[in-house]
Amino acid sequence: MNDYDKQEALVCPEFLAMEHTIIDDFVSCTRESCAETETCVKALDRGAGHDFIHRLFRALHSLKGNCQMVGLTPFTEP
Repeated sequence: MNDYDKQEALVCPEFLAMEHTIIDDFVSCTRESCAETETCVKALDRGAGHDFIHRLFRALHSLKGNCQMVGLTPFTEP
C-alpha cells in the first residue's frame, strides 16, 4: 500500500460531515487523552506505580470510545 492509499484508507466522510462543535469536542477530548497517555508512559518509564497503569488504560479506553462515538472505527478495531 503506498502513502496515498494509506491516506485514503483513513478518510471518513461521515466524520467530516459532522457538526463542527462535535468535531471540536472530539479533538479536545483526544488531546486530553493523548496528554494523559504521555504523562503515564513517562511516569511508568521512571518507575511509577500501578496507579499510572490504571490511568493509562483509562486514557486509552476513553480515546477508543471517543473514536467509536464519531465513527472512526479504523482506530477502534483490533
